[in-house]
Amino acid sequence: MEDCDQFEDERRHESAIKIRHLSLPCKDGKCMQSGPLYIYRKLRTLIIMHGHKSKMSQLPDDVFKKLLFLRVLDMHGIGLKELPESIGNLKQLRFLDLTSTEIETLPETIIQLYNLQILKLSDCNSLREVPQGITKLTNMRHLEASTRLLSRIPEIGSLICLQELEEFVVRKRPGYKITELRNMDQLHGHLSIRGLNNVVDGQEALAAKLRTKEHLRTLHLIWDGDCTVIPSGQKEEVLEGLQPHLDLKELMIKGFPVVRFPSWLASSSLPNLQTIHICNCKSKVLPPLGQLPFLKNLNIAGATEVTQLGHEFTGFGQQKCFPALEELLLEDMPNLREWMFDDAEQLFPQLTELGLFRCPKLKKLPPLPSTLTSLTIYESGLESLPELQSGVSQSSLTSLYINDCPDVTSLRVGLLACNLAVLKSLTIAHCERLVSLPEECFRPLISLRSLHIYECPCLVPWTALEGGLLPTSIEDIRLNSCSQLSCVLLNSLRYLPHLKHFEIADCPDISNFPAEGLPHTLQFLKISCCDDLQCLPPSLYEVSSLETLFIDNCPEVESLPEKGLPNGLKELYIKQCPLINQRCQEGGLDRGKIVHIRDIEIDGDVIVPEQI
Repeated sequence: MEDCDQFEDERRHESAIKIRHLSLPCKDGKCMQSGPLYIYRKLRTLIIMHGHKSKMSQLPDDVFKKLLFLRVLDMHGIGLKELPESIGNLKQLRFLDLTSTEIETLPETIIQLYNLQILKLSDCNSLREVPQGITKLTNMRHLEASTRLLSRIPEIGSLICLQELEEFVVRKRPGYKITELRNMDQLHGHLSIRGLNNVVDGQEALAAKLRTKEHLRTLHLIWDGDCTVIPSGQKEEVLEGLQPHLDLKELMIKGFPVVRFPSWLASSSLPNLQTIHICNCKSKVLPPLGQLPFLKNLNIAGATEVTQLGHEFTGFGQQKCFPALEELLLEDMPNLREWMFDDAEQLFPQLTELGLFRCPKLKKLPPLPSTLTSLTIYESGLESLPELQSGVSQSSLTSLYINDCPDVTSLRVGLLACNLAVLKSLTIAHCERLVSLPEECFRPLISLRSLHIYECPCLVPWTALEGGLLPTSIEDIRLNSCSQLSCVLLNSLRYLPHLKHFEIADCPDISNFPAEGLPHTLQFLKISCCDDLQCLPPSLYEVSSLETLFIDNCPEVESLPEKGLPNGLKELYIKQCPLINQRCQEGGLDRGKIVHIRDIEIDGDVIVPEQI
C-alpha cells in the first residue's frame, strides 16, 4: 500500500519516501528508533499504537527532528511519561493526541507549534499543569483537558479560536478575570462560569461580551463564594451585564445572592430558551418566565425566599402562560405558601410532567391540564390533590406519586375523582392522616398496573372490596404498614388475573392468608415483618408461575406449606424465621420441600443443591 503502511520491519525502506500515513505498533515498551523514521520525511500522519500491556515511558530525544511535514501525531494510551524537546520542530502539526498517557510535564517547546489546532490531554492524570505560554497557540480550536488543568491556564482568553471551554473559573488576580472571555466568540456548546462572586461590577461583567457568543447553546452562571463584601446594587449589575446571546437554548443561574433578577430574562431578550434552572437564589420574586415562547423545561430549586407564585411569574396579561412548557419541577421552597391563578385553563397547555418536592407550606395547586402524564408530590403541605382544568373530561395521567403529605386525609376530592383511564402507576406513601381511599374511583382505573401503598397506618378497609373493586389490570401490588387495608386487599388478590408481583410488610394484624389462594400468574412474593402471621398460603404450591419467594421476619410461621412449594420456584430467601429455619436444616422436616430450588439463602447462609 502506497499511502498507508504498517511499520513491522525496519528493513522495509524502499518505498518510505512515498509514505504519507504511518502506524507503528508498540511492543514490549519498544516501538521505534529515531533512525528509521528519518527516511519518512514526507510523513503527514504518525500513529503510535498501544499494544497489550505496552508501556513506553519515553521517546528518543531526536525522534521528531526530521518529520517537518507531520500534521497528525496520535500517541494516546501508550504509557508515555514525557515528550522529547524535539516536538517543537513539528511546525506544521495540527493534531496532537496524548489522551490516557502517563505524561507528567509538557516541554516548553510545545509552544512553538503555532499551527496546532487540536490538543487532547484528557485522562492525563499525572499532568499537573501545562506551560503558561500555551496561550500563544492562537490557532488552537480544541483543547481537551480536565477542568483542573484548564482553570490553571492564565490569559486563556488569548486562544480566540478556541471552540470548547466547558468551565471557566473567575478569580480576582490578573489573567483569570471574567474579561478573559471578551474575544472568545468561537466558543460552542456548553460554558459554565464559576466564581462570579469575584466579578467586581456590571462593567466588568459586560466586558466579557457574553452577548456576542452566538454559538453557545448552554450557559451556567454560578456564584459559589462569599458575596457579602459587594454592595447589593453591584451584584444585580453583574448579572445584568452577563446577558447571553439570543440563540441560547439552556440557562442555569445558581447562587445568585440578591433579590432582583435581570431584565433580560424575558421573551424579547432570550426568545429561544428551552431549559432554565434557577438554583439557590435569594430573590423573593421569580422572573416572568411564563412569557418565554419555547421554554420546555423549568427547574426551580432552593428559592427559599419565594412565598408566592403569581402574575409576576406567569406574566401579566398573557393569553397563554408557559405555552410550550413540558416539565416543571419545584424543589426546596420552604416558604412557598400560595400559587395564585385566575384563568387556569390558560396555564401550561403542553405540560406533561410536574414535580413538587419539599414545599411544606404550599396548600393548593392550580388545576392541571389534560396533557399531564406524570405528577410527583413529595413533602408537601397539600390538603387535597389538585383538580383538572375546567372542561377537561379525561386525563392523560399515567403516573401519580404522593409521598409525605401529612395534611392529606382523603383522596375523594381531586384527581382520583376524575377519569384517569390511562393511569398505570399509583404510589401513596407516608400520609399518616390519610384515612380513606375512594372505592368508587378505583373501578375506572382500567389501565392501572402498579399500586404501592406505604406507611399509611390510618387507612381503613373498603367494605365493598370483597367484590373485586381493584381493577383487574393490576400486575404489581406493594403494601407496607397499612394493616387494616392489607387485610381486605388480601381477599381481593384472587380477582386479579394479571398479578405478577406482590409484597406485604409491617402488617402485624395479619394472621393468615385467605383460603381462596393466590393468582396463578404470580411470579414474585415477599412477606416481611408480619409478627402475627401463623402460616404461609396453604395453596402456595399451586402458584405455578412463582419464581421468587421472600419470607423475612415472620417469627410465628411454623413451617413451609404442608403441600410444599411450586415446582417452578427458582429462588427462596428466608430470614429471621427461626421455626422455618430449623425445619429446613439438614434432617429437618421441611428439607425435602426445597430440594428442587436452584438458589436458596437462609439467614445469610447459601445452600447449594448438592448439599441437599
